[in-house]
Amino acid sequence: MAKQQFDRIYFDYNATAPIREAVIDAVQKAMRIPSNASSIHTEGRQARANIENCRRKLALSINNPKAMIVFTSSATESIQLALDPHLKHEGSRFSSWKLLTTPVEHSAVLAGGRFEKEQISFVKVKDTGVVDLRDLSYQLERFAKDSPDKGVIISIQYANSETGIIQPIKEISDIVHKYNYLLHCDAVQAYGRCSLDMSELGIDMMSLSAHKMGGPLGVGALVCASDHIRPTPLLKGGGQERGLRSGTENSTAIIGFSAAIECFQQSPFLDQLEDLRKAFEDKISHEMPEVEIIGRDNERMAGTTSLALPQISASSLLMQLDLMGISVSTGSACSSGKVSKSHVLKAMNIDDELSSRVIRISGGHETSQEHYDRAFDALKSIYMKLLHRSEIQDKSVKID
Repeated sequence: MAKQQFDRIYFDYNATAPIREAVIDAVQKAMRIPSNASSIHTEGRQARANIENCRRKLALSINNPKAMIVFTSSATESIQLALDPHLKHEGSRFSSWKLLTTPVEHSAVLAGGRFEKEQISFVKVKDTGVVDLRDLSYQLERFAKDSPDKGVIISIQYANSETGIIQPIKEISDIVHKYNYLLHCDAVQAYGRCSLDMSELGIDMMSLSAHKMGGPLGVGALVCASDHIRPTPLLKGGGQERGLRSGTENSTAIIGFSAAIECFQQSPFLDQLEDLRKAFEDKISHEMPEVEIIGRDNERMAGTTSLALPQISASSLLMQLDLMGISVSTGSACSSGKVSKSHVLKAMNIDDELSSRVIRISGGHETSQEHYDRAFDALKSIYMKLLHRSEIQDKSVKID
């Protein structure tokens, strides 16, 4: 077999981030020790201490030391747990809830959690992909008048996985809390890759996932602002996780989650990554003016670029880049490998033709200047071939 002439470059952090070396070391060490956190012997008590240490570390990292944290198998499970029409909120007058969300959310939120279809409503987003705050205010005002005995759980992502666009969560929470409703935030893309202060932002419930920040697959969390918020358990049994998530805790993965949190806190990279991304986009706009960058004028995550080259489909561009040793994506990677039209771009009123050409380049903690340089060179090479082919076709038309 011929030796590969170059190292591959991974630009699909929004699907999953490369696991950090410190996480691998922590998980390997943990796997060598039999540990059930419900056992009262030495190994069991150590497992319990490790879980509680991660819980404290996570709470402090989002500036909410009083947060109630439930570890889950994934962010999808966390979202399913949070989006509960029978959720209990101590001190609230509401006996039941409806769900209000946006059309640009992750599929786990669009599925509605445990809400029935008729209990779900949608707030508009602008062509920029940002929530229309006027429509949000209008819908909540109308619902408060029509159904004063029912509450609303508003579920809005912090940052979009396809475009990287960040929502004005603080402004949203201010509107939501005027009516004593609850704000759930899918912060999967944000945690460990954005500055995230749960208390300052006014988030009531938040869903997280370890593998997006360089932790292990198979562990997520639901963070509630306090224990006054009590979803109905999805799993019943031994009463683990304060009775909200029965089943033996995945202490090994939780230890990996804890190690990933430490890595993020000890090695900040966001400012550098944002500078690299901006320089990359500036260079593209200067040297490849026909390339369209989605949401460029919006506040976005540090390492996410969503772009379209002319005259080439996203799947063809992805494959060409893959052959050149660069891994990118055509959008969200949570649809069983299916490539379909983007509901996010559709909600932003981006036409199908342009949408079919959009790829996502997402970097993170291991992304370097060299990686962006290689990606630019590869895109430029493909771009120039497309222009050359277009020129030949134009000449052919003129001769005819």
